[in-house]
Amino acid sequence: MESNLAQRLKPMSEAAPFSDRRGIRFGETDAARIVYSVRFFDYAIDAIDAWYESVAGISLYDLNMEFDISCPFVHAELDFQSPLRPGDDLATQVLVDGMGRSTLHFAVRGHAGRQREVFTGRFSLSFIAPSRMKSIPVPEPIAQRVSLYQQRCAEAAAA
Repeated sequence: MESNLAQRLKPMSEAAPFSDRRGIRFGETDAARIVYSVRFFDYAIDAIDAWYESVAGISLYDLNMEFDISCPFVHAELDFQSPLRPGDDLATQVLVDGMGRSTLHFAVRGHAGRQREVFTGRFSLSFIAPSRMKSIPVPEPIAQRVSLYQQRCAEAAAA
């Protein structure tokens, strides 16, 4: 299965660290006229899914549907620094904070414009075989890309 997975992966993005960008819309706000707090979890998880496509080379959905590997989130936390309003541009940076036998740990940082930090967070997911609901090791082709991405991020931070 891992050789099939390796063949299926799209080319890895050169961007390090990876950043997902989106605009904020009116429908994402609440009565306080700022983005509803729960939406920030959507932004972070969407950015992690986009990271999978860009860096790991496969979406979480395709990993599940084509290879019967599911990646449920097992931890999620966010700290809010600044509100978002309609018209703001949000860039969510995704870093890999660590890799265990069957887990990936992400650090996310949201910025509006170029400078204003909006949120920081930590998310962890576990690789599982859904038919057995048991954890499995991070597939080697993905683990290799994660390691290379961490190395590229470290080089970019040092530059």
